[in-house]
Amino acid sequence: MTKLQRLIKKCMEQNNLNSGTAESFNSALKDLGRWVLTLYSNGKLTFDNDSANNLKLHENLSIKEFVKEVGENALEHGYFKGREKTFYELIALCHKELSEALDEFYKGYPPCYTYYRADSEPKGIPGELADVILRIFIMCYQYDIDIETALIEKNEYNKLKKIQK
Repeated sequence: MTKLQRLIKKCMEQNNLNSGTAESFNSALKDLGRWVLTLYSNGKLTFDNDSANNLKLHENLSIKEFVKEVGENALEHGYFKGREKTFYELIALCHKELSEALDEFYKGYPPCYTYYRADSEPKGIPGELADVILRIFIMCYQYDIDIETALIEKNEYNKLKKIQK
């Protein structure tokens, strides 16, 4: 399920009688609106011939395509600040994001809970885990690592090995 689908579902649930407050429904609508605007402004949501009936959503990228998109976005936004980060720095940044996920857990947020800052940044454990994966994808982009193939190979290997107790 895509984020857009989750946000629509959340709005639908909040719209049902006795399922939430007006404030929670308005918050869900605000999150949905922000995400639609983000998708549209990033070219991931388009309207053919300016008609809402021809809505096209471009969210189905391969992992390879997504790694490239993440890496190029990092470059465009000055992530490397004139130089590539060292392997050590990249690993440390992944560790930092995992620590932030643990901090969210210590704050009492359940692992599946996402909340949004005023600027629409997704927060909570899912947001921090996403940051870990994005950091890994940046590393894969920088070092030309085919993580899609590595994931498939590792999963196939894991299917064959015995479960350790």
